[in-house]
Amino acid sequence: MTPVLTVTHLVKEFRLRTSLAHRLTGRQPEVVRAVDDVSFSLGRGEILGLAGESGSGKSTTARCLNRLVEPDSGRILFHGEDIGDLRGRALNEVRRRIQMVFQDPFSSLNPRMSIGDAILEAGRVHRRLGTATPDQFVRDRLDMVRLPASFRDRRPRDLSGGQRQRVAIARALATSPEVIVADEAVSALDVSVQTEIVNLFLDLRDDLGLSIVFVSHQLPVLAAITDRIAVMRSGAIVELAPTHDLLRAPAHPYTQSLLAAHPHPPFLDRTKNEMRTHP
Repeated sequence: MTPVLTVTHLVKEFRLRTSLAHRLTGRQPEVVRAVDDVSFSLGRGEILGLAGESGSGKSTTARCLNRLVEPDSGRILFHGEDIGDLRGRALNEVRRRIQMVFQDPFSSLNPRMSIGDAILEAGRVHRRLGTATPDQFVRDRLDMVRLPASFRDRRPRDLSGGQRQRVAIARALATSPEVIVADEAVSALDVSVQTEIVNLFLDLRDDLGLSIVFVSHQLPVLAAITDRIAVMRSGAIVELAPTHDLLRAPAHPYTQSLLAAHPHPPFLDRTKNEMRTHP
């Protein structure tokens, strides 16, 4: 079966701000390679984790997947099509089908826009309403993320962090995506709320056939939700393996050091189905 996403030899560099010393001496500004020859694939219905400490390159890699960040080299194939040269409507269509969910939904939600209008706007921009009325379209997306229909008239400031993250997911679902890239989507939440959002992502994968790239520095969370984990360090993938294998017998010393910081992740001995018995 052809993967939904195939990433090969991805590279992204950032130039550091030129200092006065550089200008006076004529030296070239330093370059940081944030993503260094990264390759992986994502299957239909698969949840792939990108793990690593802050600065490992996992978030930059994630944002390259629908070209929110433009890679310098490498290829990203979406259903076998190279998206590197796409422009205009073709690129917008890829971004509709590969949606991002960020760590801080409050900063990505318009504070003056109601929850219903935010969801509806995403659906209208990408022409996803079909035969549904605006009210039914919003109700359906709120139901997908387990929020009552009454939330459509609320503002982001009226919601808790977990509720805002559900709204961000509902807005992503309004575009009818095939892939969701969740960039530290639960790291700012309380542990109990993290479990609820993890369960929600698992249900969406099962119900809608979504493929998910789940970025996190928290190995216990990745242990609970992913099928495979790619461990990143200094912009490169140092280990990629099925989740159970990687957590039970990590091959790379860096992976071993990450696990040593979490010697027994609380979710590790639970199956995903057991995780989902939580509300």
